[in-house]
Amino acid sequence: ARRASGRSSAWSRATGSCRAGDDAARAAAALRPAPTPERRSALETLRVAREDSAVFNRRNLTDPETESVCFQAPAAAICPLVREPGRLALTDRRIYFQPINDATGGCAARSHSLAGIGAVLRRRCALRQTGLEVFFKARGDAGDADEGTFLGPSVLLELRSESEREACVQAMFGALAATALRRGDGDDKAITGGAV
Repeated sequence: ARRASGRSSAWSRATGSCRAGDDAARAAAALRPAPTPERRSALETLRVAREDSAVFNRRNLTDPETESVCFQAPAAAICPLVREPGRLALTDRRIYFQPINDATGGCAARSHSLAGIGAVLRRRCALRQTGLEVFFKARGDAGDADEGTFLGPSVLLELRSESEREACVQAMFGALAATALRRGDGDDKAITGGAV
């Protein structure tokens, strides 16, 4: 594809360099060793150790002097295409998620008041009974609750085991009941939305 002037066209140069780039990418992929079971196991061990070493920073509490942490555990916030590991903490007033690496940027910990929780449902994550989805009330329906800093109307959290998830659910329902009693709502069905 040469022009009459003897120079190659921009089109042929561009497509030629793309083909060369594709070939280089294929060659690099062929040279990269496939993950072995030992390598996967070592990476999994490193990931678990890193998540276990993370601690919840009490400075991320909205009111560190009056809030008391009643549950905390390693967890991951699950979004489409993203598993964000971090630390889940539940206080007598709020739910917090502190990511190990803040992938979304902007805040060290996401939180929402317990008064703004509409429902809590047990879910599966990766076919295991370790998921917990927390739905937040629509803006204006939460009464005196603030909007919160979670990125949507709900958050899907994955805990390590079913027993950890159940401990979190029990702590959350206990904190929700205490919050309802402080506000004057005593109906357990209203607290949990009937989803236990």
